[in-house]
Amino acid sequence: MNTKPKILYVDDEPLNLELFDINFSPFYEVLTSTNGFDAMDILKENSDIKAVISDLKMPLINGFDFVGKVKESFPEMKCFLMSGYYLNEQIANAIDTGLILGHFMKPFDLNEIGTTLKKYISE
Repeated sequence: MNTKPKILYVDDEPLNLELFDINFSPFYEVLTSTNGFDAMDILKENSDIKAVISDLKMPLINGFDFVGKVKESFPEMKCFLMSGYYLNEQIANAIDTGLILGHFMKPFDLNEIGTTLKKYISE
C-alpha cells in the first residue's frame, strides 16, 4: 500500500508533467493530467488527493476556471497555480479570495514547491 500523500499536477505540456513527477515522486504519489477535464475525473476517482497544482495557461480550460471547478466539487481541496507569469492582480485576487493557496513560477523551484506542499499537506 502506498503511504505517500497523493497530489495532482495538471499541465498541457508533457515534459513539465514528466519533470514534476520525477522530482516529486520520491515524496508524493504524483498523478498527472494534460487538461482540466480529465483532471476532474482523476479527482472524482481519487478522494484521497491532498493538493492540486494547475498550470495557468492551458487549452480547453485555463487554470483559474479549472481550479474554480475543483473548489465547487471539492471545497476543501488545497489548490495552487503554476505559470510563467509573475504574480499579477488576478493571481493575487485568487490567493486573497482563497481560490488558491499560492502561486509557483515556471521554471519551477523545487525547494519552494516542496516546502509549500509540506506546509499544507499532512499525511
